[in-house]
Amino acid sequence: MGLNLRIQRIIFASLSKFDGTTVRPLAPTEVKQIAGRAGRYSSNLGAGEVTCLHDGDLPLLRRTLSAPLSPLTRSGLAPTFEQLELFDRASGHSMSFAELLMAFEESARLSERHFCCALEPMARLAEIIECADGLGLYERHVLCQAPLDPRDTLHANLLRSWARELAKGKPARLRYAPPERPPRSHAELQSLESYFRALDGYLWLALRFAESFSHTEKAHSYRDACAAMIEAALDDLPPLEGGSDGGGGHSQRERGRVAARELANRKRSDGFSSDAEGRRR
Repeated sequence: MGLNLRIQRIIFASLSKFDGTTVRPLAPTEVKQIAGRAGRYSSNLGAGEVTCLHDGDLPLLRRTLSAPLSPLTRSGLAPTFEQLELFDRASGHSMSFAELLMAFEESARLSERHFCCALEPMARLAEIIECADGLGLYERHVLCQAPLDPRDTLHANLLRSWARELAKGKPARLRYAPPERPPRSHAELQSLESYFRALDGYLWLALRFAESFSHTEKAHSYRDACAAMIEAALDDLPPLEGGSDGGGGHSQRERGRVAARELANRKRSDGFSSDAEGRRR
């Protein structure tokens, strides 16, 4: 799920994954990262526990967790805002921010010990907020670093709305309240997961644009309610037949569409002003 929930126990259903091309064993760094979610720092659950669904995987899990990490031979660098600003100035302000990011990545020259981090995810977010007239380069740079998935329809719609409100100097509204009951199906659970991540994105942006993203207390309350309902659903829902989506990405896009439909159909107010009320203000 990849959600920042309070978790005491991690159970590996498998020690391999589909990486978009082939099924391969999880690397020690990946196993330790996943296992580290159990008993996460600042939670009240105490020491975390890690195990496997299948007893035959336990020896491999123990070896992997005790294996030393391979030393890094190269590190990735992402451009700072100042570097992008200079690049934009040198290009004569002739490109959209998405085009600027991809042109920077293509033009970057680094030493053998470094590489330019892939900027395509940022560029996808930049395309989503391209329609927000009045945003400066700095605001676009920050918005495109938010922990939101550009493939998720709900995330894309919310980010587009937040960007427009930020550009107009209006408060960024949460728009949707969480459901009143835990999910009763895996489709509803996926919808709630998407919404939970959207709240994470709002709170991340509130740390950068506190004046615009000012509904943090409400966002924390919604997030806590979502976490409780997700935990309840994980206890009550039957296992999902067919396993995971294999990491191919289609399921993530589909869950975003499901989330957008579910929340739009709910038509429930989040307790803040409607668009009409916001305009009167």
